[in-house]
Amino acid sequence: MRNKYLLLLKMQLYNFFGINRIFHSHSKKEKQRSAVMGVLAIIALALMIAYSAIFSIGIASMGAASILPTISVLICSVLTLVLTFLKSSGVLIGLRDYDMVMSLPVKSTDVILSRITMVYLSNLFISVIVVLPAVVIFGLNADSGIVANLIFLLALLFIPIIPMIISLGIGVLITAVSSKSKHKNILSLALSTLAVLLIVAASTQVQNMDSSEILNIGLVLSNTANRIYPPAAFISTAVQNQSWLDFFAFAGLSVFIGGAFVAVVAHFYQRMNTATFSHPDTKYTEKTLKVSSPAKAMYKREFERYFSCTIYALNSTI
Repeated sequence: MRNKYLLLLKMQLYNFFGINRIFHSHSKKEKQRSAVMGVLAIIALALMIAYSAIFSIGIASMGAASILPTISVLICSVLTLVLTFLKSSGVLIGLRDYDMVMSLPVKSTDVILSRITMVYLSNLFISVIVVLPAVVIFGLNADSGIVANLIFLLALLFIPIIPMIISLGIGVLITAVSSKSKHKNILSLALSTLAVLLIVAASTQVQNMDSSEILNIGLVLSNTANRIYPPAAFISTAVQNQSWLDFFAFAGLSVFIGGAFVAVVAHFYQRMNTATFSHPDTKYTEKTLKVSSPAKAMYKREFERYFSCTIYALNSTI
């Protein structure tokens, strides 16, 4: 199982980073394009880390370095939740290469684990961008000890798991519900768009605020997160009290939720994909054949192709 899982993950990594195109392409333009994209990605990553560091420095300069663990966990979790949800369609259910992958001698668990690991690795970049600068600023401004800093640093490995599982779970539920509909892609698009709009509407409330308002909101969010989001409370308590017990409770909870999700999805995996690719029972009735112009027929065909790819329709709609 382990070797098959690693091979599937390796295939996804090669495809995601374009490694095969870089090393095996005979086109110089293709290699140059890949090199330029790699440089731009590194620059963008550096800029985002710098921006996150400036935000953490601002919080620390206001004398609130103690809330950095909770705030960074909250920001990282929200970003992971939103970004994972945007790309959740087609990650586990409704794969374009489902038939090819399932024809291989692999188990559903291997496929699910490899794809969730790929999502986790991409979300780990978010955790590094948001949490790593906060760890450094926290260590320089808060007199909390080496153990607290080490716990805070190790926590970034587990922070993306729970919000990632929540987003993937919502995506699976939306796909499962919409698969029973005749117009399942349109229904899935509508549900996904509605969820994103609710998130965007909530995020716009924090715009146009000065530093004191941001600090007050940061304190309120920190207290609220500790009450309603147990992972944030575990990390906050672990860092403040230098408690490895709370850290392992947080790590254990994250791994347990991830494992439970994999087990549930693996049990219904083939059934859900079959329902997604199959067409609902349709009662055929004799009707008069309608004739339309070539232009109208082509427009209708293009709209059908557009809505057939839910993730493309979702991205363009947003």
